Amino acid sequence: MDLNALKPVSLYTKLSDYDYDLPRDLIAQHPLENREDARLLILNRRTGKIEHRKFHEITEYLCPGDFLVLNNTKVIPALLPGKRSSGAFLELLLAEEREENQWKAFIKSNARLKAGEEIYLADNILAAKLIRKDEDGLWLIQFDKNYQIKDLLVRTGKMPLPPYIKRTPINGSCFGSD
Repeated sequence: MDLNALKPVSLYTKLSDYDYDLPRDLIAQHPLENREDARLLILNRRTGKIEHRKFHEITEYLCPGDFLVLNNTKVIPALLPGKRSSGAFLELLLAEEREENQWKAFIKSNARLKAGEEIYLADNILAAKLIRKDEDGLWLIQFDKNYQIKDLLVRTGKMPLPPYIKRTPINGSCFGSD
């Protein structure tokens, strides 16, 4: 490894700083049953030496005063197929619950959506009204106040998967579970 290629840590990074070649056959398509057995790559910045370890061994590399941030967020089955009143297919990814039955969502549609338009989900069981598209590109949507959206997600929602995962998302509930 070229030690000159190791750049000092900067507070300002560009997305291109994270570009690297990752062979497709090295991308796990399913999580490990025991997450602690996940692979851990260790780079010694002084020597350039690379080690392949397991995540449960990370404590061997931590020193007093180090700060380790763990992400314990849960992914919910928030990907929902739907239709416009014209019958055209769309896909909703619920991103954030704003208040009861009002969500911010990404909407994938082949045609331009309009504020005030109604969309239909879960084989037309539920209608939702598009309130507005915000600057962040997400739509604010209002569902029927008498409907339990989390129940709909458990029954018909799919887990959103990144594009490099090439398997079918499954239904499932993460509400109230570990």
